[in-house]
Amino acid sequence: MRLPLTKRRHRAWGFGLFLLVLLTGLPSVNAQITFNTALPVAEDHVIVRFQTIYRGFRLEGNGRTLDVYAFPLVAAWGASSRLAVIGVFPYLHKRTQFSGTPDRSVSGVSDLTIIARYTLFQWDRPGQTIRLAPFVSIRAPVGSSTRSDSFGQLPRFLQPGSGAWAPAAGVTFTWQRLAAQMDAALQYISPLTDEGFRFGRELKFDAGYRYRVIPRRLSAGVPGFLYLALESNLQIRGRHRQEGVAIPGTHRTTWLLSPGVQYVTRRWVIEAAVQLPVAQDVGTNAFRYRSAFVL
Repeated sequence: MRLPLTKRRHRAWGFGLFLLVLLTGLPSVNAQITFNTALPVAEDHVIVRFQTIYRGFRLEGNGRTLDVYAFPLVAAWGASSRLAVIGVFPYLHKRTQFSGTPDRSVSGVSDLTIIARYTLFQWDRPGQTIRLAPFVSIRAPVGSSTRSDSFGQLPRFLQPGSGAWAPAAGVTFTWQRLAAQMDAALQYISPLTDEGFRFGRELKFDAGYRYRVIPRRLSAGVPGFLYLALESNLQIRGRHRQEGVAIPGTHRTTWLLSPGVQYVTRRWVIEAAVQLPVAQDVGTNAFRYRSAFVL
């Protein structure tokens, strides 16, 4: 979480290959693009981050496609020097296409996630810091899971909300130096049941490395810093269940590599990343990544 409070708007340019975030206000904080890190939020400070995310999928077996545009607003509050409370407020637009049938789409607010992250360990030395921060979170079913269109109720995968609470826990690690930064995050998510249906439990492991390429040497009066980044995103999700019975073909395991670039100044950050599918193991009833970008 590192982008300052702002009133600027953002937008996605269609099926572009990059995400763009441009924010002004409070001093910026460096972090990875696609996941949270253990870097602190100063006590009594609020950091706001806007993102534009596109993910394209194809359903194995029948060729149905799903396009998801997400516009999350992330707000992080430093409750103390070690405790940060983070809220994620997403807005979604989803569209599905299938040969021979009309397109179906929906837009709306999705589920709200609240995260409490505590810096358990920190080691600071001139020019570097190491931090370890466990966290717990809860995803609240704020978004609707019963939306309909002229053809009837939308399928569950097209709903903006999940309809169920989802507690989670994890840990983040950060090692930051003047010219480089390494981060990792491990998270386990266990959704609860909604009217007999439960999404599969998830295990996520993210890692990232950023390196400053401009300027190579620090000096007074430098207006900004250019970083190259490479991030890895692994997700393992079990089968969905209906009335406690596993639904065949709904499991998924995906590994994405996310090259990106960041330009960081005291007041704003511009960043871009593309998520490239490296390996996917999905069932016949699970969507496969076609393309994705996350800012």
